[in-house]
Amino acid sequence: MIFFLAGLAAVAPPVSIWAMLICGGTGVPYVGFELPLLWPVLICGLFVIFWLGIKKTAAIDETEKLPEIPAGMNAIRLLIPFLVLVILFMAPRVVKFVIPTLGLPLVFLISAVFALICAPKSAKINVLKLAENTLTQLLPLMTTMIVVGIFIQILSVTGVRGLVSFAIIALPIQVMLISLLVVNPITEGVLGFGGAAVIGIPLIWTMSSRGFNQALPLVISGLSLLWALGDALPPTAIIYRMTRQTTDYKGTYGQFLKRAAVPWVFITAIAFVLVYFGGKIVNWPIW
Repeated sequence: MIFFLAGLAAVAPPVSIWAMLICGGTGVPYVGFELPLLWPVLICGLFVIFWLGIKKTAAIDETEKLPEIPAGMNAIRLLIPFLVLVILFMAPRVVKFVIPTLGLPLVFLISAVFALICAPKSAKINVLKLAENTLTQLLPLMTTMIVVGIFIQILSVTGVRGLVSFAIIALPIQVMLISLLVVNPITEGVLGFGGAAVIGIPLIWTMSSRGFNQALPLVISGLSLLWALGDALPPTAIIYRMTRQTTDYKGTYGQFLKRAAVPWVFITAIAFVLVYFGGKIVNWPIW
């Protein structure tokens, strides 16, 4: 459940990594993506929660103690940092040309400061130790992304990146769209977020030439869902590795894939509808 929700969170607006990569490489303005990204994420997220939530889980060990809530902690203290985060995200979009866009690092820094202010005195937070633990946890993933970036540059220099892109867009349009259900997750597993740059950019150019201009936000949303699934595939498996490390998951990779099968198929189906039928549903009022 945590893996799927983490992947969907990467797709969700206002900051969708794959959508922003594609828009940056194709010149498509990153405007009007809020609802095309939000509705699929909500639908898929609710399905994941209910499907995996109703499954029988292992019996809870009553002798195991849950983490104690610090004295003085309440719902208001918990919500204030998240409200600050949402307000800083939404304010530049609601009050345009008045409130400047602060940028992601500053937005999260301000929210973190509010989290420290709202923390009760009983919750002793060692910021330096917390930063050290976070860096230690992220270092292997950061190293993976550096290696993937070098690999993509090598593909570009040798012309292999163009060859791979052409091999995808040269297919008949129906075959190409259906093949993306498999190709997108695999490229994400091999190239990480670079999969959007390698095949996403030429793919959007091709679909624009085929009359998908008005439906591009829906198409990019569907492609992003598929790339999010690919973060469970080796060799990078970025979100899967982070989730396993954070939750101290003891099961095997095969057990994980078995439990993930039905939500995986459901998310793939939603992505297929957005990509294949985007031109027909783009005029629905929900977008």
